[in-house]
Amino acid sequence: MISTRICVSCLIDLPRGATTGECGIYRSGDSHVLCEECFFDEDGPMFELAGTNDLPFMLDIYDQAWNRKRQGAKGKRPSQHYSDHVKGRGNGELFDGL
Repeated sequence: MISTRICVSCLIDLPRGATTGECGIYRSGDSHVLCEECFFDEDGPMFELAGTNDLPFMLDIYDQAWNRKRQGAKGKRPSQHYSDHVKGRGNGELFDGL
């Protein structure tokens, strides 16, 4: 069975009935679904590191989830995406196929 949903952060397939959460980033739409582990990572460690939930670069990462998966990129937890961004390895690394 082909999954029609993926976690927008770690890119795993989300089977029907999987426990998920919605992105808590400011201005995110309902299309940003996270697996349970990524939801709790975003809601706790990432927001604590960032000190805010206004993170437009994360929405860019989430918006590109299907493209990243098709390119064979490895998914990451939200706090790992945030850490890479802070270290200056943000968007270029993610969109170049890891």
